[in-house]
Parts: sequence; C-alpha cells; structure tokens
Amino acid sequence: MAIRASVVVPVYNKAPYLTECFESIFAQSFTNFEVIAVDDASTDNSLEVLRSFNDPRLRILSNPVNSGPGVTAQNAMDQAKGEYIIRVDADDVLLLHRFKEQIAFMDAHPEIGISGTNISILGLDEVIKRPTAPNDCKVQLLFGVAVMQPTSIYRRTALLEHDLRYQQEWPRYGEDWMFQARAGRIVLFANSDDVTVRYRRGEQGISFGRDRSDELPECINFAFSQFGWPLPSEAEMKVHLWSINIFPEPPTGHSVKLFREWLNKLERINSRIVTFDPVALHSRLETIWRQLLYKLPEHGKEPLRAYIKEGGALDLRRMYFILRTMLRSTPGINIPKE
Repeated sequence: MAIRASVVVPVYNKAPYLTECFESIFAQSFTNFEVIAVDDASTDNSLEVLRSFNDPRLRILSNPVNSGPGVTAQNAMDQAKGEYIIRVDADDVLLLHRFKEQIAFMDAHPEIGISGTNISILGLDEVIKRPTAPNDCKVQLLFGVAVMQPTSIYRRTALLEHDLRYQQEWPRYGEDWMFQARAGRIVLFANSDDVTVRYRRGEQGISFGRDRSDELPECINFAFSQFGWPLPSEAEMKVHLWSINIFPEPPTGHSVKLFREWLNKLERINSRIVTFDPVALHSRLETIWRQLLYKLPEHGKEPLRAYIKEGGALDLRRMYFILRTMLRSTPGINIPKE
C-alpha cells in the first residue's frame, strides 16, 4: 500500500521533549504514514532517545554537522515517499486527529499546495491563528508565514514540480517565511480553523531571546522581491516591522504618519503590479492600522494625535483603553489590570 504521508521531524537538542512528541505522532488516529527524524548533530542525548523508539514507521537520519532547521528538514523531505509531507516540531504535542484532518482537507482541496491549522500554547489558554482563505493567506506572506510551520502539510508533487526547497544560504531564523514566499508565487495556501498542535514556548525554541528587528528585514526584502515588489526604504522597513508588532524605535507622531503613508503605498503598488486580491489586501492593511492604536498610548499623546489626524477610528471601547492606559502610567494612580 502506498504511503499517504511522510512526517518530517528535525531534531536539535530536544531530548527532554521527544518522548511526549513522538508518542503523540505514533498515537495518531490516521496510521498510513512514515516518520523521518533527522538529528542535527545534537549535543545532548537526542539521538539516543530517538533510537529508543521501536515503531517500524520510524526512520532516523543524522547530520554530520549542525545545519539548521531548514536544511535538516530538507534532508528528510528529500527522503520522503508519501503523497503528503507533514512537518512536526520535536518539542510539540499533536492532537490525535491532526493527520486525519489535514490529509482529508488536502484530499478535498486538490488546488491547495500547502496548508495548516491553528495552534494552542502548551500550559496557556491561548490560541494562535492564521488566515484560512487562499487570498488572505497570500497577503499574509508580506508580514510573515501564511501557514505556521509546526502545523504545515505539503503536497509533495507541488514541491517537486516547482523545485521548492530550503536553501543552504538562507538564515536559520526566518527560513520558513522565505520558503513560503517563494512557494506563494506558484501554489495556493489555506488553513483550517481548528487546533491540531500544542506548541511549546520556552528557551528551547530557536526564536527565544532573539532580536528579530535585526533579522527579519532580510526576510521582508526576500518576500517583496519574490512577488516583484520594490523593496522598502530604510525608513519604510522600520515601520513595516510595526505590522508584525516589532518596534525598533518608540513611535512618534512623524513615524505614525509615515506608517499610514506606507500602508497606502502598499495598496498603490498592488494596484500597479496586481499581485494580491485588492479586497484581501485592503482588509488586512486596515486591520493592521486599527491594531496599531493599542501600541500607542504608552508612548504619550503625540503618536495618538497623529493617529487620529491620519484617520484612526476611535469608538468607546478604544477610548476606554486609551484612558486606562494613560492613567495607569500616571504617578500616584493605581488602576488594576483587567
């Protein structure tokens, strides 16, 4: 019987979490899959733990030198035999229906090349989502990954047909965004509005403690170039980072005005090059603009004045938020958090 899915698990120094992760893989309600785990020259006993599992569906590879998560995943993907490739992070826990649901989704949507789901954070009542519709997913690629890598499933024929691969020269953080930006030119993305993965936050994660404002401009420029868009200037890059909640410098009235101009410019670029669905892009940009308000009150009145002058909407709920935030920062006034 042909293998329906190849489960790819890059592993680097994840020994304490491997048993829980792999137990959740082997316990899946859908069973027609192989598992390809690649140890990326771990310095702990991850490889020993991997070799302790005796499920016949597991194949173990090991890199001679540490190569990073993207290259390590690609090593496994090159060995895959399944119709679909499913990515798993070695410190996460899968819900038992993950493979069944995602394979059924891809079977039902042959036009989709890459899809994913929502994730919940282990130990917290928190769910992280991504857009569901293909047009919205494509727009998301201007601001980050369209599909969260720990939930991703790929149609292997789409990867092979378009030679979509992780590249050795890509950075070790942000390589998933680059991979998806390149894929976004030629394949459709989608997400199911369901949780299938419990994601583990902590010091073991590759992004823990990193200053992303130094690293992400390379990914942003790469994404823009893949879609044939002009690259942001240095000033535009600083405010584009705001759209992913990264503020290299405190907002000022001038930078708020520049941010509004930058969002308007993105729509003008799209009207000229027509890369994204205009309705999807406009909706996303307006959501980003509305969300900016919640970052401004802690920086004083000037950015707020600029926001309102540039057309930022204020309803009672948003005005209440501003008032509470400003009063909380006033000496001698103690307002409890809600």
